[in-house]
Amino acid sequence: MRLSVRSLAAPWLHALTLSTLAVTALHAQTITLEGHVRDDAGQPVPNAQVAVVEPATNATRNALTNPSGDFRFLGLYPGRYTISVHAVGFKPVTDSLQLVVGQRANLLFTLEKTAAQLAEVTVLAGETKSVEVQRMTVSTPVVKDEIQNLPTNARNV
Repeated sequence: MRLSVRSLAAPWLHALTLSTLAVTALHAQTITLEGHVRDDAGQPVPNAQVAVVEPATNATRNALTNPSGDFRFLGLYPGRYTISVHAVGFKPVTDSLQLVVGQRANLLFTLEKTAAQLAEVTVLAGETKSVEVQRMTVSTPVVKDEIQNLPTNARNV
């Protein structure tokens, strides 16, 4: 029986094609969610925190907006999501959205400026022990009774 390279490679090529199709089909079932965050004057809001929560599983994904105020989430699955946007100096915004297969959702969030409220921070200072950094040795006094009570191998002989 004579085997050719073509007959040996055919099953592997077939398996590789099927696995590629399966990965492509799985990827086609995911959704891209992207959007823009702007202030009420239409200017982009950089470093705004965008959170996407799937209420059914409570799975959360976070992203920060880029300097242009844009964000993107890849690989979301179909379902209902809650999207919240937070930025310092702006009122937070929350919205909910139903995502379906094949959809490429593009959202625009407009944040309203507000006075930033920062939490109070209290710093307590206490007295610290001084450490001598000039000497590099460690010593402690040893008394005669401690030396005599040390265990040794030949003491009970």
